[in-house]
Amino acid sequence: MKQSSKSKMLIIIGLVMIGFMVMMSFIAPIFYQVDPNQMTVAGRLSQPFGTYIFGTDEFGRDLLARLMTGGKISLAIGFVTTLASFVIGSILGMYGAWYPKVGNILMRFIDGLMAIPGILLAIALTSVFGGSIQNIMISLTIISIPIMTRIARASTIQVMNEPYIVGMKIIGASTSRILWRHIYPNVVPSLLVQSSFVFANAILSEASLSYLGAGIAPPTASWGNMIQGGKNVIFQAWWIVLLPALAVLISVLGFNIFGEGMRLKLERKQSD
Repeated sequence: MKQSSKSKMLIIIGLVMIGFMVMMSFIAPIFYQVDPNQMTVAGRLSQPFGTYIFGTDEFGRDLLARLMTGGKISLAIGFVTTLASFVIGSILGMYGAWYPKVGNILMRFIDGLMAIPGILLAIALTSVFGGSIQNIMISLTIISIPIMTRIARASTIQVMNEPYIVGMKIIGASTSRILWRHIYPNVVPSLLVQSSFVFANAILSEASLSYLGAGIAPPTASWGNMIQGGKNVIFQAWWIVLLPALAVLISVLGFNIFGEGMRLKLERKQSD
């Protein structure tokens, strides 16, 4: 299979998987308006495709409604984390490349952050600041900024020595104009590819934090705390664990497949 055809196929598959999760999380709740925290003791551990489409959990709460709510939270966290790390990483990386002395100091700090496993750093940050949605977004942004900064810096260094950039310096163009009008468009493609992987990692990290008890606390629905709650009754009600786990899998896999397709497409353009 040609690389161009493979990249298109991966992008389409990724978009279909992402689109499905977006529809389930943001569009389906318009038509399925059920309180995700409503308990029905008599209906606890109901099997799927009965009174409840996806069954109920150990407290008798509607699993479909909780999956939708968890999807909203996970995708919102992923979006904010990706956007914030994209913007901050772009600024730090580009100016760090333009001013080498500042960049060298910055990169030593970035290297230190990257030496710490991301999930451990996120657990430490949420333990200090709390497991609210806002604090999780901040924590995941902090662990995502280093990789975005490194990519932005490397892309900027690669473009800085191009003849037209040297010419802009000679004629006295301002640093801001050179960086944002001439270098930034060349930095964006690499950052966009990485953004899909950052998005996927944010979803997985949020689920991991909630599962470990360092993220979103019950009764707020989260894919991670749904899995954590269901593990105690997994032999009685396997669907409580399987459904949120599948939601995490589809979301993470969708963004990774999409990112891989974008990476192959970018490589083909660079080689042309």
